[in-house]
Amino acid sequence: MTPYAQLSKREVVERGRALPLSLTFSCIAPKGMAHCGKCNKCAERMRSFRAAGLPDPTRYQSTSRLKGNAHD
Repeated sequence: MTPYAQLSKREVVERGRALPLSLTFSCIAPKGMAHCGKCNKCAERMRSFRAAGLPDPTRYQSTSRLKGNAHD
């Protein structure tokens, strides 16, 4: 079963707002115990929290993907 397969990343983040989302990990190029902040998975994660209007609790090594990506 894949109950979240039809949901957008934003919808998944909204549904998990009461869960410890800071403990989830999705980076494909981690830097130690932190998300890299540069890969496509980090960019998706950043956009999802922003789209949901929720603070992103994720620790990123770099936040350079945040700059100028309002249309991603």
